[in-house]
Amino acid sequence: MGLALVKRIIEVHGGRIWVRSEGLGKRFLFCFYNPRPHKAED
Repeated sequence: MGLALVKRIIEVHGGRIWVRSEGLGKRFLFCFYNPRPHKAED
């Protein structure tokens, strides 16, 4: 459920999420991309 929520939040903001893996039984990495620039607050 946690990853589904993260996926939904990222997609609502126009981004995407994917998984990179070194193969079955090996480590994996969750990656995401958010195309909207972050505005710094003063």
